[in-house]
Amino acid sequence: MMLWAEGETVMNGKGIAELTDAEAQQFGLQATQTIQQNHSALYNVSHRIRNRNMAYLDMDGDGKAEKIVLEPSAETKPDTAPDEPLRYYRLQIGDDALEGYGYSMANTVFAFQLNGQMLLALYEDGPSADPCTYFYRYENGDIKEAGSMETDIRRCSISSDGIIRGSLWKEIVQTDFIEVCWRLEDGILTEIPQETYDFLSGNSVELLEALPLHEDIGSSGTFLIQPQQVIFLKTTADWEWILLKAQDGSQGWVHIQDFEVVELRKNVMDVFAGRYMAG
Repeated sequence: MMLWAEGETVMNGKGIAELTDAEAQQFGLQATQTIQQNHSALYNVSHRIRNRNMAYLDMDGDGKAEKIVLEPSAETKPDTAPDEPLRYYRLQIGDDALEGYGYSMANTVFAFQLNGQMLLALYEDGPSADPCTYFYRYENGDIKEAGSMETDIRRCSISSDGIIRGSLWKEIVQTDFIEVCWRLEDGILTEIPQETYDFLSGNSVELLEALPLHEDIGSSGTFLIQPQQVIFLKTTADWEWILLKAQDGSQGWVHIQDFEVVELRKNVMDVFAGRYMAG
């Protein structure tokens, strides 16, 4: 069954399902004000009762708090998992509702304000620790899907200028996180294109043989570095150029295509030792 809290009170000694309409409005507008006053914060607005997760927020800015309910779908599907009651879920905001699917969906409702828009976020762990966060907004009485990102929203930062920064797995020479940014465009969270992406792990690997490095991306001139410890710093958006920093302080770009070091015509596993490979 869904996790739930026994006897949780939210206002006037009452549980969230026991609030009068007036109390629900007061409670929801207070929660909304708190979120609006803290633009860079992610809030867990969950109130878990048996078989449901409830909240009240002014989702569309009309001065009235909408009732929010996350619960298992009433319709049983062939792959409904008894230990994952929210694999098929129903999300209600106000008078509208939608049916969704999530693998290892968390029984948690997050909310935050972005560029004046109130957003809800639902998080799933995925089939193999592959996190994904789904976003929803409420407009003209309808729930609108507001995009998704293949990362855990709890591990992201939200800046005052409306930019969300997080990390995604990327596998080029090794498996590493790259820093990615998103912003709200026409009501949809959209990844901001970047020319280069920073690697985040900073782990040291061993260069096994002399390696030509380019001074700039795509340049024809190269200089040679000898076997030593190196760190990968950046990658280009086409994933074919890696900025490398060597232990001796030298720094340059190595050209990679399909896991092959172009100048050496060798697979990266034959050129670098100690690489981290997820899974």
